[in-house]
Amino acid sequence: MNIKKIYYYFFYKIYKTIEYTSDASGGRFMTSFKTGVVIIVLEFWFTITI
Repeated sequence: MNIKKIYYYFFYKIYKTIEYTSDASGGRFMTSFKTGVVIIVLEFWFTITI
């Protein structure tokens, strides 16, 4: 599988999860930004653990 497809898959899954939890708590805004922050943190965490 292509790395770009994997990245988009994880971005989509995290985006949908954040959108669902934000909608449930009444704060559905800046979902793309929140998803980007989560991806950056996961990349950083993965880099540190190697």
